[in-house]
Amino acid sequence: MAEVMVASVIIGIVGVSAMRLFGGLAHSQAALKRTESAETLILDLISEIKQRDYMDGNGDYTSLGLETGESGSDRSSYDDVDDYHQLSENPPKFRNGTTYADMETFTRYTTVRWVSSADFNSESASDQGYKKVTIIINDSTREVARGVYIITNNQFDVNAYYGL
Repeated sequence: MAEVMVASVIIGIVGVSAMRLFGGLAHSQAALKRTESAETLILDLISEIKQRDYMDGNGDYTSLGLETGESGSDRSSYDDVDDYHQLSENPPKFRNGTTYADMETFTRYTTVRWVSSADFNSESASDQGYKKVTIIINDSTREVARGVYIITNNQFDVNAYYGL
């Protein structure tokens, strides 16, 4: 009888430990999937941004953001990098307005800043040939991923990844 009770206690301890282990693994796997999805949203958007011109063709080089005729809700009209300044999407969308599947809990927020040619961490009041694009992905409770990129109008520079 005592052996049965000791065996039951041991099986109970092992069973609880196994459940905790597998529960932790499932949680880690879900967190990894969230991070991978967030990074996909970042890479898709920076790829889109890098296809746009560095400067707007209408000659407005004094401010960042949308110009006349461009709509915040319709990215198909975006023609230069700084049009993406203060873009906020919940849920995130493709350029054509289609929502990403299974990413409804994410918010994608983008800023574009002029930065100093001597120090990409220092903002500049005017364009020195470099724009810092920051893309942040949040879920309902916290920041999941962040991408920071430097884009230049200098044809000899490479569009560089500048991670934080």
